[in-house]
Amino acid sequence: MYIFRMEALTGPLNNSPVGSVTNGLPYPFLINMLFAEWVSFCVTTTLIGLGFYFARWFLMRAKLCFLV
Repeated sequence: MYIFRMEALTGPLNNSPVGSVTNGLPYPFLINMLFAEWVSFCVTTTLIGLGFYFARWFLMRAKLCFLV
C-alpha cells in the first residue's frame, strides 16, 4: 500500500526533489533509481517486512507453546 501511495499520490503531486529519472518521491535516493533498481528495492523491502511479520508470528506461537 505504501509503494502505491508513494508512486500514485506523493510523486505526482510534489515538484521537488527533482532527480535524473523522476521527481517528487519522499526519499532522495528513490528519484535516481532506474526501473529495475526500483523493482528490486520494492521486492526487497516487501520481503524484509514479511520476514519480520513471520518472525513475530513464530515467536508468538513459540511463547504460547511454552505457556501451555
